[in-house]
Amino acid sequence: MTNTFKVGDTGKTRKGHDYRVLATDAEGNFPVVANVREDGKWGVVMFSSKGEWRGGWNPDFNLMPPKAARTVWVPLLKDSSGVIFAGCNYDTRAEALSQPEYQIIGLAGPITITEGEGVGE
Repeated sequence: MTNTFKVGDTGKTRKGHDYRVLATDAEGNFPVVANVREDGKWGVVMFSSKGEWRGGWNPDFNLMPPKAARTVWVPLLKDSSGVIFAGCNYDTRAEALSQPEYQIIGLAGPITITEGEGVGE
């Protein structure tokens, strides 16, 4: 079974406790072993390969998968009426510069973004 987690991953439980993954190859149905901090103290806890807490009855203790960071480029464009706007994000500089329908007036990047970062703050 493939683990969602890898050794060294850090993040939060559904309830917001910090965690760090220590192992992903423990025997049985709970192969993920992690340190979880609750009330300022670290404890060792076992989870399923999907991060479900061994106790099972309270999903607040489930591990939330780490968020992947991504580096992107964003072209700054001007349309035929002179309106300036940001284009979509692209994985490479070359892709960002290949927008033939608009005049490219600038390029932002590389920018590293993490899913959910800044949302709701």
